Amino acid sequence: MKAQFTLNLAERQHGDISVGRNVALQTSGANGGGGSRTDVGLRLGADCTSSGDDVLVELRLEASDVEAAPIGAPIPSHKANASGDVLIKLGQPALALRLDDGHKQYDVSVAATRLR
Repeated sequence: MKAQFTLNLAERQHGDISVGRNVALQTSGANGGGGSRTDVGLRLGADCTSSGDDVLVELRLEASDVEAAPIGAPIPSHKANASGDVLIKLGQPALALRLDDGHKQYDVSVAATRLR
């Protein structure tokens, strides 16, 4: 399944996108029970700055998820991070960041448009 999100940023503006869920870190038996929880999913942060006729975009991506586990056992989780900068030309989309966490691949594309 492919998901697509759009984040519009003005000059010298910071933006974030978060999508995910809050999950228990241990399965519970028939009696239920409390325990630790954590947020898993995707977090993308971006900043943009003009550089002449180009735009510098700074990106940070975090992907996390949990796996199935037997009842009463700790739930395995994994997290992967990537960051990078890309200098793009106005009107030309570019693949700016790719993250493969061993379970899924995430591609972040950016495009710059001058608004008048």
